[in-house]
Amino acid sequence: MEVEVENNPYDPNLMVFMDYRDYVKPKVQCLEAQYPTFLYAMPMSPTRVFFEETCLASKDAMPFDILKKKLISRLETMGVRVIKTYEEEWSYIPVGGSLPNTEQKNLAFGAAASMVHPATGYSVVRSLSEAPKYASVIANILKQGHSRDKLSRSWSTENISMLAWNTLWPQERKRQRAFFLFGLALILQLDIDGIRTFFHTFFRLPTWMWQGFLGSTLSSADLALFAFYMFVIAPNNMRMCLVRHLLSDPTGATMIRTYLTI
Repeated sequence: MEVEVENNPYDPNLMVFMDYRDYVKPKVQCLEAQYPTFLYAMPMSPTRVFFEETCLASKDAMPFDILKKKLISRLETMGVRVIKTYEEEWSYIPVGGSLPNTEQKNLAFGAAASMVHPATGYSVVRSLSEAPKYASVIANILKQGHSRDKLSRSWSTENISMLAWNTLWPQERKRQRAFFLFGLALILQLDIDGIRTFFHTFFRLPTWMWQGFLGSTLSSADLALFAFYMFVIAPNNMRMCLVRHLLSDPTGATMIRTYLTI
């Protein structure tokens, strides 16, 4: 929600990406255990701030009233007094799920084409970067269609649709997605302390690694290096969690199988 406050506990010149610190009062600690959440904070001015309480990932949709209660409790605990509320908003971002059927004739893009980052919920960066190439392939397909007779066009419809889909989802992208789904499944299994340990380790990685992960710019080989580096610097309890997750969760086997597919 976007609000006017008497005092902003954060630097008004900086955005807060993920505040996973303890804030809850004893009476609502059970909510924290069931739904680990964090805070985004974006200052619009020294006293006008956009606060967003966010559940990174959950198998079951988190009720919005609980999110609001947790945000209010967080602000009260931090001593933030809200003077005026300008706007409130709620949203769900579906993450994970299966890839689209790339053999179908109908094309899609963005969230409809499963382009949402499974581990972060981000999609704009990848959509903008993929759009020119995807549009170019479709334009070329349409140009080729005009040069063929009707029978030929009908015969090749499935093939040309698959060509467009394969531009959007080549094997390299499928490897990356399998890695992200593995990460999403891991996050879903962690409690609040595990998530804090995970992100403490995550942001100790070289900047190009964690920024590339969030921005979907790492190749599948980069992601393998990312995993190795993460394992090396992680504390022992997180290492055990990673190994156990790789060996026991279905997403681990799927990731390995996808990586080995040429």
